[in-house]
Amino acid sequence: MSTMIRSVGRLALAAFLLSLLFSMPALAHAEFRGSEPAQDSVLVAMPAAVSLRFSEQVGVLVLEWRLPDGSLHPATGEAGADVLTVQPPQDAGRGTYVLRWRVASADGHPVGGSLVFSVGEVTGAAPDVQSEPGSVPAVLARAAFVLALVLSVGAAVFHHAVAPLSARFAHLQSLIAGLVLPLGGLWIAVEGAERLGRGTEAIFSAAAMTAGLQSPVLFTVILAALAAPLVYGALQAGSQWAAALALGLAALSFAVSGHALSAPGGVAPLLTALHAGAIILWVGGLWPLAFAVQGADRLMVLRRFSGVALPAVVVLIGSGVALALLHRGSAGLLSSDWARLLAVKLALVAGMLALALWHRLRAMPRLASGTEVPVRRSVAVEAGLGMAVLMLAMGFRLAPPPSAAATLPDPVAIHIHTVQAMVDLAATAPFPGTTGFRLGIADADFIPFDPQEVTLSLTDKEAGIGPLSAPAVRMGPGLWEVEPMTLPTPGPWEVRITLLVTDFEQFRLTGTLPAPPEQSP
Repeated sequence: MSTMIRSVGRLALAAFLLSLLFSMPALAHAEFRGSEPAQDSVLVAMPAAVSLRFSEQVGVLVLEWRLPDGSLHPATGEAGADVLTVQPPQDAGRGTYVLRWRVASADGHPVGGSLVFSVGEVTGAAPDVQSEPGSVPAVLARAAFVLALVLSVGAAVFHHAVAPLSARFAHLQSLIAGLVLPLGGLWIAVEGAERLGRGTEAIFSAAAMTAGLQSPVLFTVILAALAAPLVYGALQAGSQWAAALALGLAALSFAVSGHALSAPGGVAPLLTALHAGAIILWVGGLWPLAFAVQGADRLMVLRRFSGVALPAVVVLIGSGVALALLHRGSAGLLSSDWARLLAVKLALVAGMLALALWHRLRAMPRLASGTEVPVRRSVAVEAGLGMAVLMLAMGFRLAPPPSAAATLPDPVAIHIHTVQAMVDLAATAPFPGTTGFRLGIADADFIPFDPQEVTLSLTDKEAGIGPLSAPAVRMGPGLWEVEPMTLPTPGPWEVRITLLVTDFEQFRLTGTLPAPPEQSP
């Protein structure tokens, strides 16, 4: 009894650690942090540039302006370390503008959205912006590809490391291996359509295929396509080297795209390859095992498979812990869809390990003593759970966890309007901390104008700080910037903007820069 209790304890710990590994891919997506100008803001003039901030460097996939007259125009942008700078449309007039953007994070996954702001006035309701297509087609395409690869390569290794497959089952696995390349091509096309933000009707377009071929998915498909004919050689020609090489190529294919590319430390590709190889050995070998244990030599087959699967599970858990240490957690996980999906996966993995434990500690001793055990049914259930775990792993793309970066407060902005002039003042970063300021200056009729000098003064009377004064630098017609300064408190800060119009005339505009809203823990 004490042995079983210890085993169950190890099972629970292993299931938890293993679930961390299966869930890690959700933590690697780029997060949109905000924009300048802010969403739904009203400006006195078109800014010299539009900035989109992300949690990491991104690659541009789609940039498109929708002008107040409803026309669409391509936009150009330049990606920096964590900021995408987009050029505004030429000859921009008054009205509401929509910037549709779609970028690729470091792991190749697309992230999209739309920025809406107005210049001078809001021209009716904001234009109707179509939501970005979901990732369901890409998830399904990848799932089919992964299943074909894991099942066929796992069967080839089982054929040489555990027990020979029947001729019919070996032929079936060869056919499944033949599906790897066409399914990979489908995945590339679907991935390309998603990167462009287009629906399933564009999957077989030249643009979608081109975009897919430019993604890291291409390298995964190439390596898997090289592994597929080796499966045929391992099953039909009996080559052990073909089986070993197929396993290596298949494991490596998981490490050359996706989340292994964005994890810090530089060791994630190696850990991902070890993880994938362990999955192929364990999960990929369960279906051949379910058919092999119906013969008289089932005890021998179970023992040999246990000798292969046990080290694979150890590698799986070890690489999972290592990858978990590379990725930091996020805020708000427990209430997210990500956590609910993780809970389901945790239950499935625990079920797999419980069945594996039962086979090793109960079924095999009973078979050795001559007692009949319905082992084929239990192995089939374990195999089914393994397939479900793989499918749910693909589903994490649809339910990424809330990122700590997403909880950062938006920069504060205010509008000050007098009978003489008006100013849009926006902080370029959250505070307290170091932040610059951007000013849009116009006369009372919303026409941009440029004083001779502009000075910004900030005072926190409650904290007894200030005035902190700094000159502004002209960046364009009606657009001025103040170099970053340190605001040691959240405020509120009293604002005074002095506009030197002529040597004998100046305007003073006053207002209050509110404290940033408190973020939920």
